[in-house]
Amino acid sequence: MSSLFPELDGVFAGAKPTPEAPAPEADAQPESSSAAPVRAGVESLKSFARAMQLEGALLEVSRFSDGHVEFVAALPGGPRERFSLVPPSPRAWLRAPGFAIQYRGEPLSRGLSARLNRFGARYRRATLAQLASRVLPDEGDRFTLRWDDPKSLFYSYASAKAWRTFFEDKELYRGVCETFSGNVAYVSHEELECNFNTVHSGASTVTFFNTVETDLEPRASWGRRHFLSTDLQDLDVIKGGDAKLDQALESIAAFPEKPSMVLIGATCVPLVTGDDIEASAARARSKLKLPVLYLGNENNPQEELLQRMLNDVDTNATRRVPGRVNLLGFPELPGREQLTSLLEACGVELGCELYPSFDPAQLREFPRAELLILYPWERYHEPITRLLQRFPDIPTLRPPPPFGLRASETWLRAVTDALGRTAAFDSIWRERQDEWEPAWEALRAQARGYRVGFVCDDSDWRAALSATRRMGVPLLSLVSEFGFAGVDVFVYTGLRPPAPAPEPWITLRGYATPQELEAELRRSRAVAIYSELYFDKRLSRTGKNIFSLRDVSCGPRGAVDTLTRLLARCRLPFYRRYQAHLGEPFPAAEAP
Repeated sequence: MSSLFPELDGVFAGAKPTPEAPAPEADAQPESSSAAPVRAGVESLKSFARAMQLEGALLEVSRFSDGHVEFVAALPGGPRERFSLVPPSPRAWLRAPGFAIQYRGEPLSRGLSARLNRFGARYRRATLAQLASRVLPDEGDRFTLRWDDPKSLFYSYASAKAWRTFFEDKELYRGVCETFSGNVAYVSHEELECNFNTVHSGASTVTFFNTVETDLEPRASWGRRHFLSTDLQDLDVIKGGDAKLDQALESIAAFPEKPSMVLIGATCVPLVTGDDIEASAARARSKLKLPVLYLGNENNPQEELLQRMLNDVDTNATRRVPGRVNLLGFPELPGREQLTSLLEACGVELGCELYPSFDPAQLREFPRAELLILYPWERYHEPITRLLQRFPDIPTLRPPPPFGLRASETWLRAVTDALGRTAAFDSIWRERQDEWEPAWEALRAQARGYRVGFVCDDSDWRAALSATRRMGVPLLSLVSEFGFAGVDVFVYTGLRPPAPAPEPWITLRGYATPQELEAELRRSRAVAIYSELYFDKRLSRTGKNIFSLRDVSCGPRGAVDTLTRLLARCRLPFYRRYQAHLGEPFPAAEAP
């Protein structure tokens, strides 16, 4: 019996829902509100799962400010599927007197469709408001602000999940390594508050988060980049900031070297005050004789520029350059330059490097590549998919990410094999491997004396540790190749049982409360635990050292550097020795 609406259980057991209709058109889908949704907490999620007979398969339930409710479910062996409870609609997939069910994307699986039909029959007398009222956050989340994201430490002030959140997923990496490169001038029409709303987090900056170390030092291939701000003041808000924008654009004419393109972005203030930014761009085009594009008030201006430029790229105007490759979505992680230099030694020419940096001039050269190399990071999946659709005749290659010595060799071999340069690679690898092989084997021998660990706040621990979620770094396979004695994965079991660990070197440790997590951490023989929180007292006060993606480099030399850093963290005795003097990892006031 469901605890969602016990007063309705069994009353309508014989009722039949409306027959399935074709999927509704896009304009019939509910619009997600700009305000952050309310996400169901542990007990609320379990309640919905029982009502829909989706125990262990219902992943997320969210209530939006317009009243509709969205669900994410994945049956065993099936895809993630999303559907919504909305007001009654004749175009819905399933219709009941007080609510309707719609879905997005591909048709629902047979198993999920059958469960939703039974749910519709069982609760057909319920209203959408009644169902939505059962989407209740965890007790601790009652203190969150309306713009908080309960799933994030970075964008939340009082999440009830904070005690078990060790990964930042997309939030941590947003903007860390994105930039416009090339001979581009970027004018931001803004006030200074927005200009400084994100604190710079370079490799030399200590922050609360283990931001990824990226090579953001200017390179010759980046050309001259100019960033200008209009610095709107109170009077500009009253009288309009058009004049300041015109002045900033006109100043570009005095640059010693004119840019190839001028891009304009805007924050909220000039949009609210009604500045005619398009008119300023038109005047600048006439005076500067340059392309001047207004990209709007975009969270990611790169994607807006890409969409505009793709329409103007002639896919047949240039010939392919033998041996040239384009890198897509591969960030400037430490070790990448050495990795690509090995390709160049094999006669492979590096062409465009699109995402995270974006050079508009490079996009015009994009069609000349003989091969596209894709990096497995989901952050750039959508723009790269658009690129592939625009250039379907260029072969693509998805080699495993080059982290660790063997994976780096596999990545390099896959690229050179695809271009017919296998013999050159074999020769270069034999010639260079003495630079890293001896140190690599010595370090692996030392790693066999230590265990490391990961804390996952969901039973889907494999997805949390996958390369696509961790900036392209396959953490499990990486620590396996490093030769560590084993891995402890601490898995939150408050929602559903975790998937088993088929590999004997992985030990799963379940927990459902802060006290259980503390006990498991203290019991574990792992000496270093992964965390994207820089000062993580949950680990240091249980005697554990911390490692993160900040320690990771790619390529063969990067494999040696990474293992060297991880071993240094494993050896550090301070937290193991003094944990009893550091305080409690989960003070009672902070527990949910």
